Amino acid sequence: MLYDSILKENKTNYLVYYNLGNSHFKQGNIAAAILNYERAKTLNPDDEDINYNLRIAYSNTVDKIEPIPLLFYQRWWQSFLNILPTGVWSVLSIGILWLAFATDIAYLFAKTVSSKRNTFLASINLLILSGVCYYVSMASHQLIYGNHGAIVMEASAYIKSSPDEKSTNLFMLHQGTKVEVTEETPGWKK
Repeated sequence: MLYDSILKENKTNYLVYYNLGNSHFKQGNIAAAILNYERAKTLNPDDEDINYNLRIAYSNTVDKIEPIPLLFYQRWWQSFLNILPTGVWSVLSIGILWLAFATDIAYLFAKTVSSKRNTFLASINLLILSGVCYYVSMASHQLIYGNHGAIVMEASAYIKSSPDEKSTNLFMLHQGTKVEVTEETPGWKK
């Protein structure tokens, strides 16, 4: 599939995931559609088309588990992180850091007290801004690549009471259900 080849080249964009989700949905592969819509939503959480298609895909699943909605500040923070791509936040942080070094050099060559004070304050503010951009870059990267959510891809899967084949089956989840992975052991996920 063309979209898969684009993703293999590390050209990640919410539109690629969105269109890949549409493609899987049209083929009747609801779990893969949900997976790609969720990926698109991570990159662009406020897109109405993604959210609409995701709701339609979830309505075609067997398990009707409603996700816990994000609090207003969590939605705001995710929207803020997605204003710019992760790489742009990183480049911005490095660029501002270089500006801070340039103001440090200007401080060394400043002749008057007021120009020394202004370059010193500018350097401090630029260092702080560079740190903020770096933090936002790391948070954006964690939001996109550190996600611990998973989509059940099997037709059905038993949820066991412990990581053992002989343990009690508690309940069953079906294809397309979104779950949160909290812990991993070899061959098992909690």
